[in-house]
Formats: sequence, structure tokens, C-alpha cells
Amino acid sequence: MKRILWILIIILISCSNKDKEIIIDYVNYSNQHNLKGFKDLLSDSIKYYYLGSVYNKEYLINNFNKETDTVLKFLTEIKSIKKVRSNEYTVNENITDIYSRAFTGLKMLERDVVFKIQNARIIEIRIDSIKNIHDFIPIRLSLSHEFELWMTHNIRANQMNDVKTRNYEESLKKFALSFSIEEFLKEKTTFIEFLKNYHDPELSTTMTLKDIFNKMAGIQGSVTYNFFHSPKYPDNKNIGVVEVLIDKKKKEKFNTFTLQYQINIQNEYVELSYGEIDDEPKSIMEIVLTISLLEQYGLLNI
Repeated sequence: MKRILWILIIILISCSNKDKEIIIDYVNYSNQHNLKGFKDLLSDSIKYYYLGSVYNKEYLINNFNKETDTVLKFLTEIKSIKKVRSNEYTVNENITDIYSRAFTGLKMLERDVVFKIQNARIIEIRIDSIKNIHDFIPIRLSLSHEFELWMTHNIRANQMNDVKTRNYEESLKKFALSFSIEEFLKEKTTFIEFLKNYHDPELSTTMTLKDIFNKMAGIQGSVTYNFFHSPKYPDNKNIGVVEVLIDKKKKEKFNTFTLQYQINIQNEYVELSYGEIDDEPKSIMEIVLTISLLEQYGLLNI
């Protein structure tokens, strides 16, 4: 009886180790962009649950094919694998890209992924949330703006294509050495808060811009603020750009707005320099008139 019990334990441990190897292979094949190895690990009936939506094997393979094996690709690092049930495992992962690997002060994305394995194939993958995503995306967008600006002023035009294809990571590391995320985040907060509390004399209202943006978004919508240094005035640290993304999350006209403001924080000067409505670029006059009319006739939050 004891011998049979030990045999069962050995079999269970062996199956558990094989399952973990399958999970590790899945992550490695994804990082290496190895489609054949990736496909062979998936059951034909696999269900892929991602942030509330469910997808099949065809979706996973098509999405895999769309990705390109470049330095900009996100990479997955396994931190731990924990067995939950006989064929179910929770895997804690860090998700990194070239920026989070170059900047030590940048938070990495983190997620818990549930894998179910049967007959040496993955039958289910579930991702319910991604940690740090709301902190990561805005700073990642800002850093890409800052890096492009840095390259424009530090790399000759005839070398730019070569840098973007072969020496991108090396150039980014050089940029990271001269760039302080802590200092940048302080600047970002200063510029964004100034814009939020600004009263625009071009608009026929006494509301602050923050109040106007929130009203434009409405009860279902969202307002996102990004910051980067001005490409027009790269040597003047008093001048920056705050980009405001407003999404009413409704399928109708005047649903999304993208507004870019040039700000001189020293003399408190604010200028709307670029705008889009529903992803279409508009003149500054048209943007101002649209917001003014929507506000004047009480249509901002419909």
C-alpha cells in the first residue's frame, strides 16, 4: 500500500513539473516569437480570457502573427508559479518593454495569469487585471515623446533610420542616463495642475479648464492628461506641452477630443496649439468654437 502511495506521489510531482515546463515554454516561445512552438502548446479548444473578454485559438495565433520581433516588443518574465489545483496554476509575471528595462525608476507592469493544462496542452488562460497599467501608460507615452525629441537634437538626420532599426536600445540607454524620471514627474505635475486651474479667456465661461474637460467627458467618460517638453522650444525648460484626451465613451458625434496646450510656466502663458475631434485634426478656431458652442447651449455632457 505504501509503495502504491509513493508511486502516485511521484507521478503527481512528475505531472506537476511537466505542466510547469509547458508554462515556461509558452512564455519563452512568446518572447522569442516562435510560432510553431507556441501553437504546439495550445489545445484546439483553448479559451483565452482577457480582461472580461474571451477568445479562441485562432485569435491567439492571429494576434501572435501581428506582433513583430523588434526591440519595442513587450517581454514576459515569470516571477513565480503556484499550483492551485491538479491542473491549474497561477503565474505571477512582470511585463517589460525597452523603456522599463532602460529606466530603473519606471514601474513595470505586473499580472497574475491562470493556466489550466490537460494532456500536455494548455486548455485555458485567464488574465483578469494588470497592475500598474494606469501609472505605466502615461509615463511611457511621455518618455517616447522625450526620447524622440532627444534623438532629433543629438543624432544626425542621416543616422536616424539606422538608430531606429539597429541601435535603438543603445541610444535609449544613453538617453536614460541623462534623464531623471523623478524630476520629469515633478515637472509633469506642475504643468498639468497649472492647466487644470487655468481660466481660458477664449471661452465664454468662468469655469476652469479642468471643470470644462470633466463636463465634456460626462458621467461615463474619462479625461487623461499627458505631458512632454515642447519640440518647438527644446532648450527652454519653462515651456512644456500638456495633452488632454477626452473620451465620452459614446457612439455619437463629438465623442472624443484631443487637445494640446503649449504652456510657459514662468509667465503663465497658455496656448491651444493642436486639436482633434473624433480623431480628425481641426483648426484651433474650430476647436474653440465647438467647445464654446457646446458649453453655451448646455451640450457638453449629453
